[in-house]
Amino acid sequence: MPMSNTTFEDYKIAVKNKYEEEKDGRYFTYLSAPTRAKLRDLCWEIFEKPNVHQDDLTVFNTFLGLPFSINTKNKFKEQKDKFRPIETFFKGETDPTNVDAVNLAAILLDFTPRPYAKFRTSNREDENKEINRFYNSELVVKKEQPLEVLSELKEVKPARVNTPINLFISFKKKCCETLLKKSKGTIISVALIFCLISAVIYFAFFKKDCMQWSGDHYERVDCNLKVEGLVELNSVVPFDKSTFELKKINLSDTTICFKNGEAIIWYAKTANGVDFFNTHGRHPENNNPLRPVTQYILNKYGKH
Repeated sequence: MPMSNTTFEDYKIAVKNKYEEEKDGRYFTYLSAPTRAKLRDLCWEIFEKPNVHQDDLTVFNTFLGLPFSINTKNKFKEQKDKFRPIETFFKGETDPTNVDAVNLAAILLDFTPRPYAKFRTSNREDENKEINRFYNSELVVKKEQPLEVLSELKEVKPARVNTPINLFISFKKKCCETLLKKSKGTIISVALIFCLISAVIYFAFFKKDCMQWSGDHYERVDCNLKVEGLVELNSVVPFDKSTFELKKINLSDTTICFKNGEAIIWYAKTANGVDFFNTHGRHPENNNPLRPVTQYILNKYGKH
């Protein structure tokens, strides 16, 4: 069974994105401008409801150092400062390292799957499903049945559509259905035509369907570059339209960083400080997740 690539950083990003969705929702009064006191009061409101899951009760106990009980409300109110890491996490001022703090933040937002242990397990199951779906989508051919080979081609609909590989498989199936109408005497010609078509499709779709980071932007390149050893192996990656739009930017006094109160500039820390980008994703050079810029980050690393 393959190991999951899900990290604690991925979990924090998912929870923070959930906060952006929920801050103007039903708990608006607590989340729109979060404070330690507001988050503490929201926590009590959530936990005093019936049928709280045992996992959430365990997080409550671990993070606050006391089990939840209606009879301990006064003692609970004294724990206001314990909610400071969650407050600064929601505001984008700090990057918490305490998994229990992020787990409690997930409870306040009703983020699922939670806690982090379940989030990792859930993503591992999704990865396994993707792998199984890939193998099930391979073409199955019976041996020693020359003419029946074409009629026995099977295709299971893959998870992702409109990619080069899926277009290629779909084209081969349609091609085979057409070729079945030919007589037995044309089988060799059919095979030659099929090989020619396959070669054309390969060079049309696959050969140039990669991209490479070039300092501050991506460029489309030949996928064979990494095979021929012309560039570093990890610098050439499959083409992805959304990732291809990623660009590194230099901030100036005229750079607009926020629109309608929301960040439109993203950043990631590096060994030399901070790099800024025009959209979300991951840093192409160190794979660190990009985060929405905050005024704190701008004051410390941005325009000077």
